[in-house]
Amino acid sequence: MTSLFWPFSCAPLSFAFISRIMQAHNPPVDFQNEAASIGTNSYSIVSKRSVEKIYHAYEPPFLKPFVPKFKRRAPLINRGYWLRTIAIENAIKHFLRQPVDRQKIIMNLGCGFDPLPFRMKYKQLAGEAKFIDVDYAALIRQKLAIIREDVVLSPYVCKESTQLEYGDAQITDFGWYCAVGCDLGDIETMSRVFEDTVNLVDCEILFLAEVSITYMPLNKADDLLRWTASHEHG
Repeated sequence: MTSLFWPFSCAPLSFAFISRIMQAHNPPVDFQNEAASIGTNSYSIVSKRSVEKIYHAYEPPFLKPFVPKFKRRAPLINRGYWLRTIAIENAIKHFLRQPVDRQKIIMNLGCGFDPLPFRMKYKQLAGEAKFIDVDYAALIRQKLAIIREDVVLSPYVCKESTQLEYGDAQITDFGWYCAVGCDLGDIETMSRVFEDTVNLVDCEILFLAEVSITYMPLNKADDLLRWTASHEHG
């Protein structure tokens, strides 16, 4: 199985704010896991914005719409995030260079606000591949709203898109780019979504995950890994 799993996550809400909500309302464990996971994106996305501004100043600021107020991180943090970004990009390049007849898909599990598909498109590295971002529905809705309003990101997506709903799960498909709002721990819904929208059986798939699996309950993380491994060309 060709896969690259690395730590990442979800949305720009302070962990303290989320903790207060959880303490006040005593929500179920699944909600607490979701809120905690979403809260981790704040630090990660700010760090990636720091790397973008310092190391990729010659490229469009894809992360600026998600982090309007720049905060410079310490050199060690910048270098660590830069290395992770380059490692993932090199893995995708290697995947895209493989000579196969099947359609190639790069699926980012727990994508957060990472603009990876748009960076690859800008660098003309995407080719005919389809990029699929998967994360919680609330986060995906927020991400799409920012993408559609931003002058840098919006030209990469057409005004028309295919939109489907599967209960709490939502799919917005622009052709080359697809955003899926779905709990990664809900394998049954995930399977149904992709059976109806993308024929994964006949595709060559690279699964990516940055930290998202780390924050999942062990049994759900195992189920997700088994699901990725169940695809013959994954």
